[in-house]
Amino acid sequence: QRHPDLVAQLVPSPFTLPYDKQLVAMIAEGKIGTLLSVDVIAQAPMPPEAPMSFRNESKYSGINTMTLGIFYEALMRWVGTASSVTAHAQLHTQMRSDGGELKPVTVPDHLEVLGQMQNGASLTMRVSAASKCKQKLITLVGTEGSLQLCADKPELSFSRDGNKWETIAPTGNGWNVERDFVNSICEGKPVVNTNFHTGLQYMSFTEAVMESAATGETVAVKVF
Repeated sequence: QRHPDLVAQLVPSPFTLPYDKQLVAMIAEGKIGTLLSVDVIAQAPMPPEAPMSFRNESKYSGINTMTLGIFYEALMRWVGTASSVTAHAQLHTQMRSDGGELKPVTVPDHLEVLGQMQNGASLTMRVSAASKCKQKLITLVGTEGSLQLCADKPELSFSRDGNKWETIAPTGNGWNVERDFVNSICEGKPVVNTNFHTGLQYMSFTEAVMESAATGETVAVKVF
């Protein structure tokens, strides 16, 4: 903020880039009506025999917990920020091998979040490395229909009744981050994904989740 003449950008959450503009437009056009709920399943199995990663140690990762922040960042692009969270965290694999030596894991490997969005919708998130089922699925449920993004493929689908799903073709370019950053520097184009204010917002959410998991209380998410 003190140096507005300089370009600053964070590496954006990549899973949803091909569909971000479509999702924003479809929600704004009332395709799903009033948003009722947001459900995120982010399961990426990490078996007990897998070696220690920097993501398993809080001295390197801080309060970043698995893919919690990276999925919340994507949600922020479509439906804004959360207002409060209640969370429960577990650690199933207590020790992992690090260069042949067993060391304690200090970052949870299973996380459940129940929250409220600023727009009134409810939020549920299950983020897990303990589950044996690999799944990255985001579902937006509204009064007039639902949108579902399978981030593994990725693939976006729309349904009016929850039974018949229509596949939506992507219109975004996917990963183009390096070129976008260079264009922002050379041509003065605005940084869309992701500026530092956005980073501050999703770290505020991550902090609230981990505070709730530690205290058992519902925690308000600070909005900057």
